[in-house]
Amino acid sequence: MNNKKRNNKKTNNWEEWESLAYEYVRDIYKDAKIQEEKHTNASHDSGFDGIWLLRSNDRSLMKLVLMEAKYRSSQSSLPLNDCAKAIIIAFNLSASQLYIVTNIPFAPQTKENTAKFQKRANIEIICVGGNDLKKFIKKKKAYLINQCNISKGFISKIEKSIVSDIKSEGFCELKSLNEDYVDVPERTEQIKQITKGLAFQSVIYLISGNAGTGKTVLCDKVRESLEKLNYESCIIDLSLCTSSRILYLSVLESIWGVKLEPVLEDSDLEKYIDTLLSVGDSHANPEIINAVKYILLSTHSQYQKHKDIYLHLLLKYLDLILNSKREFLKIVIFFENLHTVSEETFAFLTDMIQNLKKNNIRVVLETRTPFFMSKLNKIEKSQNHFQYIKNIVDSEFKIAQFKRENAIEVIKKRFTLTNQACDSLAEILCDNPFELHNAVKLLEGQPCGFENYINTLSSEELKKYWEKLGIKFSATTMSLINNLKNIPFFSQVFELAVILKGRISREIFALFFYENCDNVINACINSTVFDMKNGKLICHHLRYLDAMKEITDENLRYQTAKRLLPYVLEHEQSDEYYLLIELDILYIIGDIKNIPHRTRYITHLLMEMHQYQDAFTELLRYIEVTKKSTEMPLEILFSSLDCIRELHEENNTNYEFIYDLVEKNIILKYVDFEKNKFWYKYLLILWHKNFVSGNLQKALKISLKLYDSLKNSADLFEDEEDYPGQVYNAYGLSVKMCSSGDDAYLIFKEGVKRYPCSYYARAALLSQEGNQLLKRNPEEAAEKYKRLIQIVKGKLYPYQEVLHTKTDIAMSFFLAGKFYQSKLWAQRSIEEASALNMYSQKGRAENIYGCCLAAETNYETSIEKFRESIYLLEISKSELYLWRAQLNLASVLLLQSENEEKAKELLFKVLNTLKNMFAVKITKDKQSVPYHGMLLVLRYLYDLNELQIVNDVKLRFSGTDLITDFSRLLAEKDWRSQFRTKVIYYSGIVLVTG
Repeated sequence: MNNKKRNNKKTNNWEEWESLAYEYVRDIYKDAKIQEEKHTNASHDSGFDGIWLLRSNDRSLMKLVLMEAKYRSSQSSLPLNDCAKAIIIAFNLSASQLYIVTNIPFAPQTKENTAKFQKRANIEIICVGGNDLKKFIKKKKAYLINQCNISKGFISKIEKSIVSDIKSEGFCELKSLNEDYVDVPERTEQIKQITKGLAFQSVIYLISGNAGTGKTVLCDKVRESLEKLNYESCIIDLSLCTSSRILYLSVLESIWGVKLEPVLEDSDLEKYIDTLLSVGDSHANPEIINAVKYILLSTHSQYQKHKDIYLHLLLKYLDLILNSKREFLKIVIFFENLHTVSEETFAFLTDMIQNLKKNNIRVVLETRTPFFMSKLNKIEKSQNHFQYIKNIVDSEFKIAQFKRENAIEVIKKRFTLTNQACDSLAEILCDNPFELHNAVKLLEGQPCGFENYINTLSSEELKKYWEKLGIKFSATTMSLINNLKNIPFFSQVFELAVILKGRISREIFALFFYENCDNVINACINSTVFDMKNGKLICHHLRYLDAMKEITDENLRYQTAKRLLPYVLEHEQSDEYYLLIELDILYIIGDIKNIPHRTRYITHLLMEMHQYQDAFTELLRYIEVTKKSTEMPLEILFSSLDCIRELHEENNTNYEFIYDLVEKNIILKYVDFEKNKFWYKYLLILWHKNFVSGNLQKALKISLKLYDSLKNSADLFEDEEDYPGQVYNAYGLSVKMCSSGDDAYLIFKEGVKRYPCSYYARAALLSQEGNQLLKRNPEEAAEKYKRLIQIVKGKLYPYQEVLHTKTDIAMSFFLAGKFYQSKLWAQRSIEEASALNMYSQKGRAENIYGCCLAAETNYETSIEKFRESIYLLEISKSELYLWRAQLNLASVLLLQSENEEKAKELLFKVLNTLKNMFAVKITKDKQSVPYHGMLLVLRYLYDLNELQIVNDVKLRFSGTDLITDFSRLLAEKDWRSQFRTKVIYYSGIVLVTG
């Protein structure tokens, strides 16, 4: 006010304006029982310009009315900050009403915030603007000029210059972005509990949770709920409260409802501070008032040596200004980021919140877990502080976890996506509700029908699609890990987690953290990144480990690895898990001498346990590190090719260089390499690569070459390798796929006759005998397959083939109509294949399982199984079996006319595969699955009126049994029932096994 007076000293407009404002309010109460009234002295502005004390029947209920006049010549609207001083005084003096009179419009935010005072502290703030004053001047002009010492010129000026008030309707409060879909039922219940508790009584609540879990959203929703109950909420960010003084000023701002910045910056603050801090009729202890004076003036040096007394006096002042209003107060203060305060501020805060609770102000504390105060260097100290705060709060609410199923529910509610697409998206965003919110918004902005495109994508394609849209977890995950890294000990924990692949035993914690072991473990659990299971700290998700790798400190990792090595060597005999850890450590510390030997030893053990993926990872790492050397151990290279075979990665172009390395090393190492054992071994691998890739003619050529050279090459191999049996197996299978099963059977019989001790030859013969029995006695076929598994047990036989045979057993029971047994065997194969990452065998087993479901008329579930089978067979490039699952899916889809187009797409794919890969076999072997598969496809396409395509196929296979059988099939009314072999009719549908 004093600045204003100096600015207007020449014109004295402010004096006449105050008189006008005073008379306006006085006129309102002219008929009331005025006990006392006063127009304050103009030269010593006390923070208000008029005061009225109104009598009531009960003298103890005197009504205090204050008025503040604001004359402005260079502002377009009056902000709330300009009213701060008057509002503070009105609050402290327990005024019933405060009139603010101005010649310019009130800012919309000013009108909105002043209206809140009615509910927060039972104070009514009346904003008097231009329209009200114009009416008053018109009514009282003569009185104002003649009796109130207000000049005619000023009155005229005011009438002309007053601007009408801004329409409050033009102001729209910003709505929060808290969409209800970031909540889960547990969180909704928490919001209800917190809101109900705060509204019912004065309490202190603690809301805790890890970074990015949605604490802010939950608090915002609580505030929205409280707003509906006429509570006003205030937010204090403790990360900005770098001292007790700032914390106290923030609390005063929350209580008074105004910003103190304009008050504190006023150069005349010292002149009116006593009035500003006055407290009703109380005769406050001068020491209390002085303490608050000093905190406002930032000159509290007098109390530096007696901080406890000083802070105690500040809390006493809160008692004074709040005491008379306790029953009216409807204020909730949210203190955010509790973990960021210093020890001193923390101590003052704990006293402060208890004082606020005593005075009927509700308190909500929000903190990140694990709780660690940023300025402390000992984790146990933070834990002690956290325990203390938990002891003084009324309740702690640990924010309910946002789970994958919650994300999937949100996605499915808004978009028509397959389970695979939903899973893929949820995998990225499962525990990040804000990222899910953003992802949904991005997808809602996509062109209409985009779901159809997404639903056709493979798993790898989906990842690329999400990334292209900007949907990824990396930013959120990295933010979380970086925040945790700032906590003492977490950098060390992260290095341990990366080296130990996310599994840290309690013994290792004791080795690294000594007496702090339990505190560090608890902090890790509270971080939500880890969980404790069976005495080990387990990382929740691989993405966390990936983020930890990105922020690694090479020196710390090196030191960590060196300290870990003795422990790992001591425990690797009892826990094979540590075998891989040892290799990681050797690479980290650069022990080149021991890496080759340990790689061979460890990968050999892993392959014996069928852990081909882990073994191949280590072999590939060694090859990548040493592939520039002129010579590489053939043992390691061949082990890599064995893993590729077991993992069915023969078609992965990323591994082509390994085949080249093998060939180059054999040629360089042996002069007459074509007569060397390793060359024949390599040819067997090339045969298998071409066979599973569908290059059947090339595979047949290689197998024939091996068969013709068997007399000269067999003696190069050890008996346990059973090289002759492998050759007969390769040759027989090639003939089977290119010619007929009968020819293959003769080859397998010859192999057993020439090499009676060969387990490979006997297994091949049993497999073919089982295959032939499938058509007439499938249960006996199952027994043949079981014998096969027993024969190769403990032998150097590919586990891919063992799993293949187990799926053959499932197929046998399916063809026998025993669906329950078939599903049991199929599920067993699925589980084993999943554990070993053998996707092709898993895909084949999923197809058989889907056949069982379809035969049981459980069509919807069978569709999911067939789609899963297709996906797995596609990623493993198993062309030999992919077409079967595609044809089965088409058969189920054709049961409903609306799915015809999707079914057609599948049928065209199957037709191309059969024409390009199995043309010879279809011509020569009318008992084969491809032959009957082609008949089925042609019949479907005929019914779908794709006659041109059907005629093209008939022309290509003219003169063969296929055309005759197809004509016969067209003549059959119940044509589906004619399929009775491995392409078989069940319950109104034809299904393809194999």
